[in-house]
Amino acid sequence: MPTRLDEVADAVPDLMCAYGLQSYDAVHAATLLTSGVTDMVTRDAGFAVLLPEDATLHTTRRRLGRTRARRRSACGP
Repeated sequence: MPTRLDEVADAVPDLMCAYGLQSYDAVHAATLLTSGVTDMVTRDAGFAVLLPEDATLHTTRRRLGRTRARRRSACGP
């Protein structure tokens, strides 16, 4: 089901401030969080700042260590 920009636009500035995301990443995160989808395939370790209960990240084996480290530092153990 497509998500319209006006459905996620209000959440973007909050995600930018709360997690330090760039605007384009905040749009992706807002879409994920408002759509009811919980799984995201990404090579961008920056999304690891999202809470584990909100987003399950799937990444390459090569980026797994960096993604896990970033999630631990952002979200705690």
